[in-house]
Amino acid sequence: MLNMKQVWSIACAETRITRRLVRYWIFLSFSYLIVFVAFLYYSFLHGSYSTYSASAGLVCPKFMVSYIGMYYLLIYSVGVVFLAFDVRSRDRRERMMEVLDSRPYTNLELVAGRFLGIFIPAWVPILILVVLLEILGLLLKGVGSPIGEPVELYSLLAFVFFMSLPCLAFVLSIVFLVTLLVRNRLVSAVILLVLMGLDIWAILKLPFYKAQMFDIYGVFQSFFPSELVPIISDVDGLLQRIAMVIASLGILVFSAAVHPRLDDGSRGKLTVAGTAIVIIAACLTGFVYSNDVKVIENQELWYEAHGKYSQEPVPDIKTVSGKVEIIPGEKLELDLDIAFCAPEDSSLKNALFTLNPGQEVTKVLDITGKPIDFIHNNGLLEISLPEILSPGEETGVRLHVEGLPDQNFAYLKSAINLWEMSLLASNNIVLLGTENIVFNSGFVALMPAARWLPASGPEKGRDDPRERAADFFNVDLLVELPKKWLVAGPGRRQKVEEKDGFNVFRFSPPSYVPEVALIASQFESRSFEVDNVLMELLISKKHMKNIEVLAETGDKIREWLGDTLKEAKDMGLDYPYDGFTVVEVPTWLRLYGGGWRLDTVQFPPGLLLLRELSLPTARFDSAFRNPERYKDREGGIAQAKWERLQTFFKNDFSGGNVLTGAPRNFFLYQTSAMGPESLALNFVMETLSGLLIADTKGYFSAHIYAGTQINSIITSVLLNYFQTRSIGVSFSDAAIRAMTSRPSVWEKALDVSLKDMDPWEDPADTVDVLTLRGYAISQAIVDILGREKTATLLSTIRNNHQGQCFSVDDMINVGKDLGYDFNELFGDWIGSAELPGFVVSEAKGYRIPDDENGSPRYQLLFTVRNDEPVPGVFRFVYLYPGESNNYELSTSESIRLAGKHSLQYGTILSRLPGSYFLDPYLSLNRMVFLMNMGSFDHDKIVKKDPIEGIEEIPWTLPVEDSIVVDDLDKGFEITEEEEKKGLRLKARNASDVETDQGLPYIASNILALPVPGEWSRIAETTAWGYYRHTYAIIKPGNGNKNALFSTSLPNDGAWDLELHLPVKTGFMNRQYGTWYITVNDSNGDQHKIEFDSEAAIQGWNLAEKLDLPEGKVSVVLSDRTNGQLVVADSIRWSPSDGN
Repeated sequence: MLNMKQVWSIACAETRITRRLVRYWIFLSFSYLIVFVAFLYYSFLHGSYSTYSASAGLVCPKFMVSYIGMYYLLIYSVGVVFLAFDVRSRDRRERMMEVLDSRPYTNLELVAGRFLGIFIPAWVPILILVVLLEILGLLLKGVGSPIGEPVELYSLLAFVFFMSLPCLAFVLSIVFLVTLLVRNRLVSAVILLVLMGLDIWAILKLPFYKAQMFDIYGVFQSFFPSELVPIISDVDGLLQRIAMVIASLGILVFSAAVHPRLDDGSRGKLTVAGTAIVIIAACLTGFVYSNDVKVIENQELWYEAHGKYSQEPVPDIKTVSGKVEIIPGEKLELDLDIAFCAPEDSSLKNALFTLNPGQEVTKVLDITGKPIDFIHNNGLLEISLPEILSPGEETGVRLHVEGLPDQNFAYLKSAINLWEMSLLASNNIVLLGTENIVFNSGFVALMPAARWLPASGPEKGRDDPRERAADFFNVDLLVELPKKWLVAGPGRRQKVEEKDGFNVFRFSPPSYVPEVALIASQFESRSFEVDNVLMELLISKKHMKNIEVLAETGDKIREWLGDTLKEAKDMGLDYPYDGFTVVEVPTWLRLYGGGWRLDTVQFPPGLLLLRELSLPTARFDSAFRNPERYKDREGGIAQAKWERLQTFFKNDFSGGNVLTGAPRNFFLYQTSAMGPESLALNFVMETLSGLLIADTKGYFSAHIYAGTQINSIITSVLLNYFQTRSIGVSFSDAAIRAMTSRPSVWEKALDVSLKDMDPWEDPADTVDVLTLRGYAISQAIVDILGREKTATLLSTIRNNHQGQCFSVDDMINVGKDLGYDFNELFGDWIGSAELPGFVVSEAKGYRIPDDENGSPRYQLLFTVRNDEPVPGVFRFVYLYPGESNNYELSTSESIRLAGKHSLQYGTILSRLPGSYFLDPYLSLNRMVFLMNMGSFDHDKIVKKDPIEGIEEIPWTLPVEDSIVVDDLDKGFEITEEEEKKGLRLKARNASDVETDQGLPYIASNILALPVPGEWSRIAETTAWGYYRHTYAIIKPGNGNKNALFSTSLPNDGAWDLELHLPVKTGFMNRQYGTWYITVNDSNGDQHKIEFDSEAAIQGWNLAEKLDLPEGKVSVVLSDRTNGQLVVADSIRWSPSDGN
């Protein structure tokens, strides 16, 4: 037995020694500093930006103390090594060994006392730290600071007890053991640091189910804190942390056994005891590991079992009715009547459904009330029908189901699996949630993917309309809950009765649903009715602050919703349900789906699942703490809050943009495409719904959270926005452009059609390819058909196929009825990867006689060719200078141009734009490009008749005397003299570097971006190009990295060499200087040229006149310059006068 008095005496002495060590205070101060800096940094980000985007709200320091505390643990774990690595050598150094060895305490008491003596001054400061953080949050809130607020309690407890205590205990025990085994302090310190490094590597790099065995910090074990469901961890996580503490005790016993000091104890017994204790800890850890492995094995088993039935005919569910009884955290019972029919093309002997394997089917009755046989295994419920159903024949069954769903039975096939991801890859995606369902005493979230409600057919192929048609059905459910609980579901919640401490609610929406979600808790409710649709907000009582702050927007919201629903109804797209509920859910509920797309699941039918770390906790109170700032603004502070609220949702890139998610109810939840074209069709129809209902597009891809590139992605989006905001581009549009304009996306879009692409080959890029093509086609449809006819297109398809599926032929036929042939407009935009390519062969203008009011009139004439065999659509864009460095945009109508055709477009303007562009929607040009207009003589009036509209002209390719080599041509390459050739090959092989035809790709050239040290490519509308407009750029070098332009001259003689320069205002107007050019002709002669790029203008510039022989000629542009950059855009050889 330990003498605790002796242990405590030793601990007190060791504590005094530890506190006197300088290195103790160094590590402690540094740890404190890092934590406070991190807390204030995240507080600043959250306080400043959380009202501009729901995605910014994910970094809420109120819930992040356990994660910020990781910095403390990482630093202080290293500190513990240097606090305890000399416990024995210090005795020898200070000649205390003989004194200590003669004392009457055991080695175990000595080790335990010293352990406590170092552990206490290591752990107690953590208690002080969290108290200081809480005080800091209270003070910042109390003084009205725009940043900072009190920290959530469970986040503090998780850090102090769940993470820190086992971590410090385990690290300290390992330090004791190693330092007692290895007598050399330096060697032991190196060994310990290597062990810690290996442990951190394992945590960061190994899959989750393996990494948590090495997780001494508790990273994988703690839930993201929540005020809705205050839970620190689950049972497995708790067992792992207990195992860490037990292992620490066992290692300490080992340390006592190997201690060189002689005592009266038995080393053998200590060794056996230490071994037994460590084995217990290992068994607990192994148990947790086996549970995790079993989860993965079960998911594979379930998916394999479902795959065996993927080709079987499945029932078409018509109605699901019955009762759902919920006792939170304890009981879920279903009494259901399911009406279904056989497929139209097949008879049905057995009815196959998916039902969560955690639930138990106790009985199945047919429509006469007789029991019938069934098998429920691996999540498959196979019911033997009394009689074979002929095609289209309807019948029904009654089910009684008990038990709680297995939360791991969801998203069985997914592009990412958190269990198999490393911490580095999953660090950001965990912010989108980890738990598939929630069922505890304080909150219930029954998500459709968990199949707690029977679904038709097996799971395999369910999310792919190319394999199986979507199943739409009517629902009429009674939901029984404890009193004071409210529930959100499809449509309006109607209270039916109260009995024995329970309330019964009914959900019976008037239209079809493809799935059902139920969310329940003790919510506060706010609601109003618009056009017979109940709009309700269900939110935690703890998060009413923003509801009060935004109360002034109530009338604005009601007015906007009323106008939106009325306009949709007038367009034939009336809202199909009798209610829409916005309901708050905890952050750790998984809100992205499975399959290859990982689409948002925040919008089940009739619902918006509002993430806890979004509107409920955003700092709207900080944003509008000074109402006086808005008193002179039109609409006052109420209008300002309303505009900010719209911005908040529009800029949500974590899946919660209600302006793009809610419109799914109007179309995709009523009908769906089927067949090989269905992925593209559904995306276009979803986009059109958003454009018509909310006049917006959004972007969400969970893939960008599942990797290490998210910071570079955010940077790219921000740069894109700052580059284009002056012309009215919104932040969400900038995000779409930044993600879809990447070269890798374009390469895939041009390689395979939407119909033939395999989304599983590269799921992340498939999302962006679909976004690129789908958004372009959708915008073109709206621009060509107009809003009214586009709405008719959608409403006709919806009304003709409600509750069923439609095909691409249905869409084409409705288009023809409206007077538009989509094949003629866009070609085979789904079945082919070919795109048009537009060239502006002439752009000119002149002034014609003024109109009758004396206003000037300017005639503009543009000649455009489509040099590709497929048709395309484009429009002209005019940019006018505006106020405050902003610009005004004006666009022409959308113009169709057939393949290998030309046209001339004429228009009359009363004022001249500053710039003229062609917007190609979707073409080989890839982006809007500048048209070079000649100069205007404003005083010269040309007396010609106005020319307006489109005139087709013969298509011919121009015959050019000049020879142009662009940076995208085959004649362009990069050479390196000192290293092996092929920077292009080097860049192409760098998997983490985005490349554009072999060169590193730069997304933007603004702000204080450094000029790249390697030749890199950037798209720029003022650069030269046949279809695309790009140039290569590099910072000054020593002349060994060269851009090479090669071609052949058809004859000898005098030739003019010209260089094309893009606009020179990029990269913060960096200084242009002298560029050094070498021309190598076919005779082997070299011609040296010094080109003054500072004096050059945007466009073509003469570099030199040369007499050259016929044959191959190359122009070598060196990276050597006295300026700050070198640009390789295009070169042009033109015959000199007389040649």
